[in-house]
Amino acid sequence: SSSDITQLRHDSAVRRAPSTMVAKDLGELPRLPLSRASTSAAPLTPAGVRCDGRTVTAMRPVFLRLGAVSQAAGSAYLELGNTKVVCSVYGPHQTDGREYLQRGQLETSLRFTSFARRERCKSPAAGSPEEKELSMALAAALEGSVQLDQYPKSTIAVNVLVLQDDGGALAAATSCASLALADAGLLLFDMVAACSCAVLGQVVVLDACNDELLGDVTGRTLVAQMPALNHVTLLRQSGTVSFEVMTEAMQLALSGCSQLHAEMRSAVLKKAASASAQSTVTGGEPAAASDGEAAAAHVAKKKKA
Repeated sequence: SSSDITQLRHDSAVRRAPSTMVAKDLGELPRLPLSRASTSAAPLTPAGVRCDGRTVTAMRPVFLRLGAVSQAAGSAYLELGNTKVVCSVYGPHQTDGREYLQRGQLETSLRFTSFARRERCKSPAAGSPEEKELSMALAAALEGSVQLDQYPKSTIAVNVLVLQDDGGALAAATSCASLALADAGLLLFDMVAACSCAVLGQVVVLDACNDELLGDVTGRTLVAQMPALNHVTLLRQSGTVSFEVMTEAMQLALSGCSQLHAEMRSAVLKKAASASAQSTVTGGEPAAASDGEAAAAHVAKKKKA
């Protein structure tokens, strides 16, 4: 009836009255920030030094070792500070199927161990979405450096395992994989060195570690380059930064690639020279393909050209 409807409306208005009053009271309170201020340490000390003692243009200590996996055609181990990765290369193997491929195929896989990060996590057998994305980025960075037209109807498998991730895992994986390809004696246009930069507030730093990445990061840049040919094979940018800041980050990352490439080239040539000296002492023929001697000679030839 109409009287019942009127009574329901009255009861509803009475129930809404307290909430309306509360909303009015809250509106009179001063507005508070939606998020707490960052409690992380400042990116730089007053003396311009980072939390680990480096300057903004300094890289973490680098350690390289070739031939880390004896069963693989080529392998490498790389440490970039506390970031540690190992890569093994298998092939080239004949590609299954009747279709004839004029160019070889590069299959890449990047996986994290369950203890690679501070938070222990176990990835599914097929790989997590992050691992699949990084595997595709790794393939894009390496594919342009391998002379795949020299390996028709063949597949080259590149497997990277991140043992410890303290920042810059993709950059370390790319450089380590390129070293392993050279160790396998594959024909390369040049080795690929990768380096990353982070924008901490308004400061661009080279090769940021995990402690820095937990702070106020407004942007990240990763560059993979073949320095001998001055060719960029991969560029990844995230975050919102100005064009000037992005340009500064790219230039800083390219300088890091040049530094790392020099270390990589020195490691390959050192192993090739060691293998050649050992072959001379034993009186045998030098193993040009297995120990990376052919790759080192090819890179040196491209450098001179």
